[in-house]
Amino acid sequence: MLTKVFLRRLLVAGALAGALTASTLTAGAAVIPAGESAADASAAAAGLVKVAGDTQLPPKPPAPKTKGGASIAGGWYGPYQLQVFYGGNCLDMMGSRASGAIAKLNTCQSGRNTQKWWVWQTEGDGSVSYRYLQNADSGMCLEVRNTVNNGAAYQGPCNWNSTEIWIKSGGANSGYWNYRNQYSYRCVVTYGFSPYKGADAVQWDCANAANQLWAERQY
Repeated sequence: MLTKVFLRRLLVAGALAGALTASTLTAGAAVIPAGESAADASAAAAGLVKVAGDTQLPPKPPAPKTKGGASIAGGWYGPYQLQVFYGGNCLDMMGSRASGAIAKLNTCQSGRNTQKWWVWQTEGDGSVSYRYLQNADSGMCLEVRNTVNNGAAYQGPCNWNSTEIWIKSGGANSGYWNYRNQYSYRCVVTYGFSPYKGADAVQWDCANAANQLWAERQY
């Protein structure tokens, strides 16, 4: 038989749980809305901010094909957030679905599809990882349109050509990589070495610098 003391403790615990559900928990700079799981708390500790909005996982895109209609070997992975080593912000299309919009840095938010990227990784011997990066919100691919330093990293219709192919290679820090464009042979970086929200994504000579090292995060 349950004692009165034990029943009283159960009632107190239930009241506390209700109070927590009705409030928002704040831990440092990370904000976790009420009703979220322990996994969300773990994501917050990693620098992600949980927000209301695009909480449903975006559908996996169809497999890419060449202009002639042939299938391209490989498979979709993700979607991932691309988090830069320097400053810890994520690559985001900032709500734009227009071709030619420049990718920018934004606070990493686990419920935001504009900063989620499907990664098509081509199959091979594993020595080189060729990838297409398709935005989960716009359905467009990350590309460059020239070969000069500070040339912007745009989104555009996925044509599966060399301007959209990114070669993933090991960076100087474990868990972070360079993404070198096959067309320009330059790496995606943050403009002016900026770590701040709103900074443009551009291309620059690959050098394992902190502003051109990216981690693929999945939450």
